Amino acid sequence: MADFGPSLIRAVFDAAPPGALNMGLGMPDIEVPASVRAAARAELETGRAPYSPNAGRAALRERIAAMYQAWSATEGVATWASAEGVIVTVGAEEALYVALASLCEPGETILVPDPGFPAYAMIARCVGARVKTYALRPEEGFRPTAAALLEALTPDTRAVVLGSPANPTGAMIDPQELELITLALASAGVPWVSDEIYDRYTWSGPIVSPGRFSDQGIVVSGLSKSAGVMGWRLGWLMVPAGQARIPTAVHQSVCSCASTLSQAGAVAAIDALMWQGQDAGFIDGVRALFRERRRRALDAVEGLGLSCAPADGAFYLFVDVRPHLKEGEDDVALCRRLASEEGVIVVPGQAFGEGGRGWVRLAYTCDAVEEGVARLGRGLGLGAQ
Repeated sequence: MADFGPSLIRAVFDAAPPGALNMGLGMPDIEVPASVRAAARAELETGRAPYSPNAGRAALRERIAAMYQAWSATEGVATWASAEGVIVTVGAEEALYVALASLCEPGETILVPDPGFPAYAMIARCVGARVKTYALRPEEGFRPTAAALLEALTPDTRAVVLGSPANPTGAMIDPQELELITLALASAGVPWVSDEIYDRYTWSGPIVSPGRFSDQGIVVSGLSKSAGVMGWRLGWLMVPAGQARIPTAVHQSVCSCASTLSQAGAVAAIDALMWQGQDAGFIDGVRALFRERRRRALDAVEGLGLSCAPADGAFYLFVDVRPHLKEGEDDVALCRRLASEEGVIVVPGQAFGEGGRGWVRLAYTCDAVEEGVARLGRGLGLGAQ
């Protein structure tokens, strides 16, 4: 652990000058719905702050399960959701920690994508696992294949982390390929962990989860992206009914329970996501906003003659800057120079693994997308084409 430190995402962000345009952090600039704020306020006004059950309040767990049950009629989410199998966590990252710690003994192997969200490998190391990557290749749209995953499996592989829509690329796994991946892992006896935090930000079709094809895994999600409550740290993991004992115990040992203020607000947020209550349908407005930003960001990037990964979902563009880097400069040095000289924060692809070298991630989580892309272009010596 001696070489542990902040992720490169945070390192670039923290080193940026004051006032730099932030297209780095995956932090949507949406307002927390009024009903969610009111529910948290009402909880605060009780004057009490007891622990909740370790797995979370029953009302919230029931709402989460009901949401998946309702979505499963129209979307490709897990079909086996139950309140018994839901564990409410301190954000989706704690859910990832609990999932991997529950599945893996120290010294065993966890497969993570490259490029992929850096917390996957960091958490795997925290639980004592060996980390092995499976390559996501530009020529395949940064999407995994069953053949590549099976080739990467080793006898001591205990879990495979999947993300769709993916961070940093925005790519979504083709449903037919995902079914092949899921069934292949089931045949090999290797559980999957599916990071579905971007499930409301899908642009090329609804989300499809490995939980649609198999219950041999763990679904991870939360409200940071869909309800704009990043700082409230409210997530969950979902396992089949009857399999919650070990992850609940791991979660208990880490933090006892998620914040009850956040849990109170989460009940209202789930209601809104299910088109119920005061803020019913708010997510439709959020999706429309980000769909339009995506269009504008793609137009701006293409106007510079740059190419990017398929932006199927999430709110990122993963841009190929390899042809335009200065001699002796890599994507990390470029991003540092962009922050200091152009006043824009973007994230180097190497923050997500060796497979991201020569790429940068832009988050269209603020409205100044054209200005941010223009600053990237100036840093690369490009003008509109």
